[in-house]
Amino acid sequence: MPVINELTKVIALATSTITPNGVDDDDILARYIESRGHEYRIVVWNDPSVDWHIFDMVVIRSTWDYHHSIEEFFLWIERVSRQTTIVNCPQTIKFLVDKRYLLHFLSLGVPVVPTSIGAAGEILDFGRVCNERGWSDVIVKPAVSLGSFKVRRFAYPADRNAGQAHIDALDAYGGAVIQPFVEDLVTKGERSLIYIEGRYSHAVLRGPMTPGSETPLAQLHEASETEKSVAGQVLGALPAATIFARVDLAATPQGPLLTECEAVEPRLFFGLRPKCAEHLTDALFRRLSNVKAKINQDCRAALTSHTPSNRPAREHLKYFPQNGGYPSRPPSRTPDTLYAASGLVDDELEVN
Repeated sequence: MPVINELTKVIALATSTITPNGVDDDDILARYIESRGHEYRIVVWNDPSVDWHIFDMVVIRSTWDYHHSIEEFFLWIERVSRQTTIVNCPQTIKFLVDKRYLLHFLSLGVPVVPTSIGAAGEILDFGRVCNERGWSDVIVKPAVSLGSFKVRRFAYPADRNAGQAHIDALDAYGGAVIQPFVEDLVTKGERSLIYIEGRYSHAVLRGPMTPGSETPLAQLHEASETEKSVAGQVLGALPAATIFARVDLAATPQGPLLTECEAVEPRLFFGLRPKCAEHLTDALFRRLSNVKAKINQDCRAALTSHTPSNRPAREHLKYFPQNGGYPSRPPSRTPDTLYAASGLVDDELEVN
């Protein structure tokens, strides 16, 4: 580990109790952070002993249990974003946690796998949806979930009662999502396109599933221009720019269809393209530079005002050297009000 000094940044890579030491992606990213002369910590997001303000940035990476306590996760995001910079920005995270975002994309003309989702608190009628949409082979999954959690396949009308029972049970997870079963995902696999700061990095083909396997194999994939075009539509429809994102597509006779947009805690497959981790590291430090410049500017502007509301910013201005530098970690007595006084909101920052 490098020796920490005032120029050393400390980045938290947020994980979960499922993977308290992080995952392979985290290890690769951590090595690039260290190669820049900075430090990292792999930290469980809901560990009550963590003092988040000591970190220059918190990067959500493998928080793969948040769907079990979504309200706590949202409160954590709000609390951490008042103390330091969180990536991706809270606005995008909250938008993508609930799969109702698929309806938003559909309304904008993005090609999406056909989807039925009820309003918040609404319990869908399994038979009615299948009848109206002409579906006989469907997938039912939670609106708020990760991976294959509580994802089940049903035939209609044979499984009408079982399908409805599953939908009823999913009310605790934000409601149910009903989609037609896409055979191409099984036979052709899923295409995952990875982007850093909105720029295409690489693509991965996950699957097709092989007999006896629980997870699909992943390999590099040469994304087509059509796939990149759909992914570009998706990223352009997000509420704010992302530092990293993954767009998952199904290859169908109708063309590529969006299955999910992952910008909360996606696996980015650094093992297949390590250079992507280097690009992400550079992007993270560019964001930190933007944050430093924003706080610097706002706190200096506060000097011209003598109103009591600006006192927190004036008090801490002494930590800003004349050359515009800002210590990597604010002193422990720096209050959260420094960020409030500066008016800093992550999703307002311009990403280079």
